[in-house]
Amino acid sequence: MLKLVFKVFYTVRKKMQGFVFKVRMMEFKYLFGDRIIFPAEVYFSQLPDFLFDESKSKVIIGHKVASRGKLNLLFYSDGIIQIGESNFFNNDCSVNALLHVQIGANCLFGENVKIYDHNHQYKNVALPIKDQGYTMAPVKIGNNCWIGSNVVILKGVAIGDNCVIGANSVVHKSLPANSISINVAESRITSYSY
Repeated sequence: MLKLVFKVFYTVRKKMQGFVFKVRMMEFKYLFGDRIIFPAEVYFSQLPDFLFDESKSKVIIGHKVASRGKLNLLFYSDGIIQIGESNFFNNDCSVNALLHVQIGANCLFGENVKIYDHNHQYKNVALPIKDQGYTMAPVKIGNNCWIGSNVVILKGVAIGDNCVIGANSVVHKSLPANSISINVAESRITSYSY
């Protein structure tokens, strides 16, 4: 009997979650329809966090994009995020645009992937880093790429079609199409002065 009660609670809870999710998606479409653009056919286990300001920034999500767990989309200062169709984002990914991040179609993103089209400036030692502004360059990821878990993709990087990037990599240089990139950690500490 207790098993049946929990099955009923589980079914009702899932239906309520689905209803709340649909209402939230409609809310975003009506309140921010020109800034947060996505089709009806997306599959999010939970609604992404859309973090944006009052600028002309926007995010455009293609058909059949799916995410498992939390997906953070930050677009500020006229930044644009474009996500092509049939992409999959695993848990805790984030895409951050102050300028432009473009992702092609049919890509797989492992857990905890971070993409940034900007970086803090830091060369003026007379100012706190937080007050020095940013350097920016667009990020472009081609079609049919597999980005492994814990990968960080930095500003100015262009990744061609059909690329595989190994887990825990920091991608700071562009990769041509059909590349495999595996980041091998070195067991030494290097210090830099600027």
